[in-house]
Amino acid sequence: MNISPLVWGITLSVTVVFFVVEFFLHVRKAHEPTMGEAARWSAFYIGLALLFGVGIGFVSGWTYGGEYFAGYLTEKALSVDNLFVFLLIITSFGVPRKYQQKLLMIGIVIALVLRGAFIAVGAVVIQNFSWIFYFMALLLLYLAYRQAFGGDHDSNPTQSRAVKLIRRVLPFTDDYHDGQLSVKLDGRRYLTPMVLAIIAIGVVDLVFAVDSIPAIYGLTNEAYIVFTANAFALMGLRQLYFLVGGLLERLVYLAQGLAVILAFIGVKLAFHALHVNEVPFINGGEPLLWVPEIPIWFSLLFIGATIAVATVLSLRKTRGERNGEPKSVETDGPAGDDDSPTAGDGDSPTAGDDSTQPTAGSSRSPH
Repeated sequence: MNISPLVWGITLSVTVVFFVVEFFLHVRKAHEPTMGEAARWSAFYIGLALLFGVGIGFVSGWTYGGEYFAGYLTEKALSVDNLFVFLLIITSFGVPRKYQQKLLMIGIVIALVLRGAFIAVGAVVIQNFSWIFYFMALLLLYLAYRQAFGGDHDSNPTQSRAVKLIRRVLPFTDDYHDGQLSVKLDGRRYLTPMVLAIIAIGVVDLVFAVDSIPAIYGLTNEAYIVFTANAFALMGLRQLYFLVGGLLERLVYLAQGLAVILAFIGVKLAFHALHVNEVPFINGGEPLLWVPEIPIWFSLLFIGATIAVATVLSLRKTRGERNGEPKSVETDGPAGDDDSPTAGDGDSPTAGDDSTQPTAGSSRSPH
């Protein structure tokens, strides 16, 4: 797949434009989006992603088109897993609902920037060091194990060591002050709890970038497909949060489904590593051509079927439960520990006057 610098430039520019338009249309004016607004924009971004994949198929061939769709499905599933942790962070920091769009937008931009950096590094490493496929395969198998058996992590981000340290060093207000990052009170500059929430989401984005980039590189070696699949998976994630946030707790088998997908891609990557082997102590540094390569059409079907089965089984298991009453996160308080500073001395973040969305148990820990 030969992508010219011009095509890369256009793709990056259009991506930036989309996020700028999103900010001015939906985020700059603080409000809680309606279900209709969230549904329309979610459908728009999903439809746009599917059309882009069809375009890749017609222009570059359906092998690359299949790689894009497999990568998009995988990244979209991992992005939904992101929402669990975003929901935990937003609830723990007591972010008022009308400011949640801004926080999610910042978090998604940070995620795209981090993944872009990982994609660039990954492309260079894969091109020059074929042994990296073995490492990525082992990493994916480990991540699959962690997904399946890591347990249910309800850790409170407000209690992390990094957050406590920052709270003690810098002055914070109790309130969100119209979603600003800082505010001047009595001649002194204070940070708002929004800063701490952004830091927590940034750490989470870094963790998920480590997970998602090896996964999609197990499906394609094309950096352009890796980037566009990630970009489209993240676009619309903000709207999806408000659309299905109340239903996230019903996806009780999402972690297990992702574990199966990551393990499958890990095996596929291991087979590919053996097929292009150059490691001296394996078969004398010669490729093992008898090792099968898993075709992309099978990968696409397997990933799609796994997501479908995990979703159906989750909804069937939780069918009897009432919607809209997720399990709340138990915390000692939205601000942190008992010895945290008072409002005048650099306070801990507390919930604003607006109600926040309840949370479901996360399939991952942000740390």
